[in-house]
Amino acid sequence: MLLRELHIRDYALIEQLDLQLEPGFTVLTGETGAGKSIILDCLGLLLGQRARAESVRTGSEIALVEGGFEISQAEAKQVIEEAGLECADGYLVISREISRSGRSKCRINGRMATVSMLAQLAPYLVEMHGQHDNQILLDPDSHVVWLDQLGGSSLQELQERVLSQYRALSAQVRQLENLRQSERDRVQRLDLLRFQAAEIADARLRENEDVELAERRRFLQNIEKLMASVQESYLLMSGMDMESAGVRDCLGRAVERLQDACHYDASLNEVLQALEAALYSVEEATTSLREYVEQEAVNPAELNEVEARFALVAQLKRKYGDSVADILEYQRQIEREIEELDNADTTAAELAKGIEQAKRSLAKLAKGLSNGRRKMAASLQGEVQAELAQLNMEKAAFSVEFGCWQGGQTVEIDGRPVAVRENGVDRIQFLISANPGEAPQPLSKVASGGELARVMLALKSVLAQVDPVATLVFDEVDTGIGGKTALAVAQRLAKLGMRKQVLCVTHLPQVAAGAANHLLVEKQTGQDDRTRVTVRVLSQLERRYELGRMLGGRQTEASLSHAAELMDLGQRWRDLPA
Repeated sequence: MLLRELHIRDYALIEQLDLQLEPGFTVLTGETGAGKSIILDCLGLLLGQRARAESVRTGSEIALVEGGFEISQAEAKQVIEEAGLECADGYLVISREISRSGRSKCRINGRMATVSMLAQLAPYLVEMHGQHDNQILLDPDSHVVWLDQLGGSSLQELQERVLSQYRALSAQVRQLENLRQSERDRVQRLDLLRFQAAEIADARLRENEDVELAERRRFLQNIEKLMASVQESYLLMSGMDMESAGVRDCLGRAVERLQDACHYDASLNEVLQALEAALYSVEEATTSLREYVEQEAVNPAELNEVEARFALVAQLKRKYGDSVADILEYQRQIEREIEELDNADTTAAELAKGIEQAKRSLAKLAKGLSNGRRKMAASLQGEVQAELAQLNMEKAAFSVEFGCWQGGQTVEIDGRPVAVRENGVDRIQFLISANPGEAPQPLSKVASGGELARVMLALKSVLAQVDPVATLVFDEVDTGIGGKTALAVAQRLAKLGMRKQVLCVTHLPQVAAGAANHLLVEKQTGQDDRTRVTVRVLSQLERRYELGRMLGGRQTEASLSHAAELMDLGQRWRDLPA
């Protein structure tokens, strides 16, 4: 990502600041105490650092810091999407509000977010060197990733094959462990499953039998009411055994009378046809009711049989499923499990054989990956050592430590057992010894911020081609150096700026001269007697005067001439191939 905008309102001594940042190497200069560190503090807030209520400008209730980032890395986009956030047009806006009451609000592209979400995004946004925060290279787990990326496609492809083989082996091992549960557990499980299978099989269930039984049971439980209703309906239709005529007879007489009437008025034929159709339907219905009444009587014992079957199915449903379909599906599942448990010994032997083959394959791949990493580590050590020597750290020693993992899968390499994980057998960590006689230590334990910044500069110069982070911030990189070392630092920053966006706070004119962009941080007092921090982009002429001030404290003909020479030198550095 590239940091393209930085907006600050009412933070510390900054009343209002709007910066448009360009790619390449940019320096921030100014007198000591001018407010350069305030700007870096604001940038740190966007990366998830702690907000302090006392940072709100006097007279204001809320401080606001916003940053706009251009997104290019696929990894960063994935992290944003996994957090449930949208990133329209490849642009990310992060804002922090700090209130005087101590409350802090975070937003990402206008949506509420948490500080932990900012910290999760931070490694893909900006690396700040000179502090021990937001630096991927301080995390030992990232060192093996850097080494693999530096090794190019061949090493990365080998690592992916190790990862794939490791996951396949782990799946086989888990399957074998599940099979190799105690014999007692297996026998008990088999007994239970066989009992359940027999109980379901003895019931001889049919698909949808529970629905059919419910319907038949309801029919049998209400047979007397049902037959009484049908009987009465039939009598009403037919008129049999009743003092008055039934519906059928009345409708028949109505048809006869209307037929007579049609001889005198043909317009009644349509009504007659409707009545004749109704009579036909009534006669059919009456016949159907008579047949229903005259059918063979229901066996009284059938209700008891249906009740018993219904109770059996209900009992099985309470044990094995909500429906007969669920019970039958469960039966199929336990039959498969019974077969697996019966064949457990054979399956376990086959799995064990497959695991040994997978381990041999993984061991071969992991050994090849480790050998490739060691070759790459030797090359990296030499390159970083040479960079450190040019940065006034010629007595420092950089090394890549290869350790062993604890846990994971165990394979045999060169006749000895070795633990392997998803990224191979190597537990890699970058170490540095800043002074002769000192034991190498992890980068995170380097005491001096200036030393750490230069170590990071050396590493970044070597790893620039494979480093996914696009924006680097260096603070205190010029601590304790000058002369040729300062020129070497400036040249490396200028070169790094051809591949990355580099922001550097510096007091060295040599470093400032190497930048493509120059920002001057100043502290001014207004008519209201209030101090404000301002930042402005310097023109070429203004840069010359600022470099002259940095060289001698005041602009003289000699300092301005020297400044012009440094600017020419910086331009030549930037004109060199990246």
